[in-house]
Amino acid sequence: MMPSAHFHLVTRPAPSILLRFMIRKPNNHRPVKALRILITTTVASVTVAKANLVISEIDLVANKVEIVNTGTTSVNMTGYQWCNRWKGSPAYVGLATAQIVTAQSTATTLTLPAGGILTFQLSSSFITALQGELGLYTTNNFGSSTAMVDYVTWGASGASRSGVAVSKGIWGSNTFVAVTSDDITAGRSIQLGLGLAGNISTDYSLAAPTLGINQITPPPVVTSGSASSITTNTANIAGTVNAMGASTTVTIQYGETLAYGSSTAATPSPVTGSTNTAVSAMLSGLVAGTTYNYRVVGTSANGTTLGANQTFTTAVPTIFDLRILAVSRSGNTLTVDFLGPPNTLPATWQVKGSTTLTSFPFNKTAASTITETPAASGTYRALIDVTGEPARYFVRIELP
Repeated sequence: MMPSAHFHLVTRPAPSILLRFMIRKPNNHRPVKALRILITTTVASVTVAKANLVISEIDLVANKVEIVNTGTTSVNMTGYQWCNRWKGSPAYVGLATAQIVTAQSTATTLTLPAGGILTFQLSSSFITALQGELGLYTTNNFGSSTAMVDYVTWGASGASRSGVAVSKGIWGSNTFVAVTSDDITAGRSIQLGLGLAGNISTDYSLAAPTLGINQITPPPVVTSGSASSITTNTANIAGTVNAMGASTTVTIQYGETLAYGSSTAATPSPVTGSTNTAVSAMLSGLVAGTTYNYRVVGTSANGTTLGANQTFTTAVPTIFDLRILAVSRSGNTLTVDFLGPPNTLPATWQVKGSTTLTSFPFNKTAASTITETPAASGTYRALIDVTGEPARYFVRIELP
């Protein structure tokens, strides 16, 4: 007969486990050997996050409940149940399409897309104002933490289903959202804070109702600003982006139609935080005298927001006719007085020379001095050095 083994598992406060066992002979049961084996293990802290469906707001006065799908896929809530068994007094209500408040929801059926919101109208006997609890279940197995999806309790401790939520890891033991009679009088609702999981009562606060607005995992808030510094082929586009707590990539879409067709990154991008950040982008390569549509676009893990469409029109180039006022030659200096667009100096004009009118291959710009008198008048004098050139010589003055 093989010796039998008796095992004793002893845990220590340190991250280790002591495994102790004694081997006895089958006949006299006297110990013949004792072994101690120390096995080290890693102790990890695990936080259980809520399911994709989150109770994000409870209107204690209007008796409405808002659910947000914080997941990445749709959830069909057909057959789901509400439970408010405050202090043992049971109240069970099945979710129904007829309960959906469409004006405060992004869906009209019990299938809730990712990022979507459903607001349900319940009764005053179910949503008890000063003290109560609300559990969302996949089935009517209300004592099961597996069936429980989400949970909130308010007003006092001791709610019947709080133990189920605690065992699931989505609520704190003997905790609740504090609600006062002043909150009820003011019409405040219980609201989950921005980006919070809702696993503890302090994730919630009382505020004016915002039913139908995703304040848990909201997409960015984007505003298309004005266009400035517009030239014949460039324009600066401005805007603001509130990332709403999620890193947001910002681009500017633009084009001659509402299909846009072109896009460029804004600066800065990405944007973070929960306040407005000024963004901008310089567009180039535009066509003169053309109307462009544009908008600012923000994209985060919580969705994409399109700013309102705006327009601007690029400048039309000013066309001037150069007019010769006088031409004279004194020795090796050719003097040309002419009219042109004002304020083009110091080095904009080009002077070309030739012995024929067919082409002007000789660059005489470096050999020329052009002044504008008086300043900003558009009246110019060009002094051109024609040393070594024949008596019959042609010059052309250009403004590129």
